[in-house]
Amino acid sequence: MTAQANSKWQLQVTLNPAPTDFLVIWVESRSPILAHPLTAGVYQTVASGTGATPGQNIALLFNANKTTGTGGFVPTAAQLAAVLSYRVVAAP
Repeated sequence: MTAQANSKWQLQVTLNPAPTDFLVIWVESRSPILAHPLTAGVYQTVASGTGATPGQNIALLFNANKTTGTGGFVPTAAQLAAVLSYRVVAAP
């Protein structure tokens, strides 16, 4: 993901559309490792910065698990990417 902003910023992610056959979790890569389930329509801050950036690469880690039942499946990278929506907003 590449973020671009003119001042303090936050990179946020949500699910859009909500997958029906798998769950998505954002995994923080700090110690201790924290996992945050993503919810459709609810933006979650996954990165932030304190200054202007014309473009900054940001590495993110997501985990996808199949839902229980006969219809669940583990998605491919393309299927996972298709349900992730990002936005960059001004930080408070």
